[in-house]
Amino acid sequence: MSIPSPIPISTLTNCTMELNLDLANASPVVTVNYSKIELWLVGCGGTGSWLAPSLVRLGRVLSQQGKQVKLYFVDPDRVESANVLRQCFCDAEIGLNKAKTLALRYSLAWKMEVTAITQPFQPKWIVPSYNTLIVVTACVDNAKARESITQVLQHNTHRPAPHIWHLDCNSLSLFY
Repeated sequence: MSIPSPIPISTLTNCTMELNLDLANASPVVTVNYSKIELWLVGCGGTGSWLAPSLVRLGRVLSQQGKQVKLYFVDPDRVESANVLRQCFCDAEIGLNKAKTLALRYSLAWKMEVTAITQPFQPKWIVPSYNTLIVVTACVDNAKARESITQVLQHNTHRPAPHIWHLDCNSLSLFY
């Protein structure tokens, strides 16, 4: 095994470095110290099934910080044998609803109540309320579902800080 040779000082002195001023030019984000937080996972398949434990873990951390946290997993689909190798499911879960399966698994593991909704997402379920931050994490695989999720952002008007955040966590392959 050979030890790599050190970089000559002459090489280092010829380097130019630029100071990154992005932080100085960034716009400030206004935040509110919300007492209630709703975490929505819409789509519990290829992306959502892997993201689910992280959302429940986040919910647990926020709960331990004194926040009132509600978790919702939404997906009308059932686990199929083709899902087992690429999604976070096992053979014993084939035929079960994806949202229910993940909600049960992670509510037991993290001692957090997770509500499973076994229907397609509907924007009317998102009801803004006082001092509540709502985070909708979209892991859906079709344009119609994505469109219905973005409709919840219409409630973000006339506020100094957004109280509904939407994270789109699926691939762009739908747009090709």
